[in-house]
Amino acid sequence: MRGSILLLTLLFALGAYGYDESVKKAYYDSYNYEKMADYEDAVKSLMPVYKAYPNAYTPNLRLGWLYYLEGKYANALMHYQKAASAVKSAVRPKLGMADIYILQGKYDEAVRLCNDILKSDYYNYYANLYLARVLTLQKSYDNALAVLYRMLALYPTDTLFLERLAGVLELTKRVDEAAKVYEDILILDPKNVAANTFFQKREKQAQKGH
Repeated sequence: MRGSILLLTLLFALGAYGYDESVKKAYYDSYNYEKMADYEDAVKSLMPVYKAYPNAYTPNLRLGWLYYLEGKYANALMHYQKAASAVKSAVRPKLGMADIYILQGKYDEAVRLCNDILKSDYYNYYANLYLARVLTLQKSYDNALAVLYRMLALYPTDTLFLERLAGVLELTKRVDEAAKVYEDILILDPKNVAANTFFQKREKQAQKGH
């Protein structure tokens, strides 16, 4: 029974357009244009599919991403919302919307979406990463740290979560603790920009003190 439900969901997500050659070509062209950072033509290539299946999950998710890359956030949100409506259990359109809301400074909306994802997928990687990011921007540092420690218990060598942890420690004036985390990051990623910037800044400050 569960297999049948999943199959129906997939068919609905694909807009039931199956293996139509014109659809294949539209996606192929769209991805090629994206690789060249030609987002406008990437969108144009996909428009015939969207017009044929305006409420389908896959074309709306793809258009949401492309408009996001193009910086057209209102368009991106509209398509992410349509994708989310097409498959209500889907995570990716909610993550896309949350990312945009953070960029727009709509932090409460971003928190709401991240928490919505976490209700069904408590350890979702990107929902937790975005949540830690937005809580930091809201200066809710204790809550941000709780998220970061929770995820680092699962991913102790993940440099993205380690960077966010070091950043929050730095913002809360726990500079020595931040330095230790940045040292760990440099072991994992010697060219890490955030860690190297931190130590360069610290070295300049030390030189000024002498």
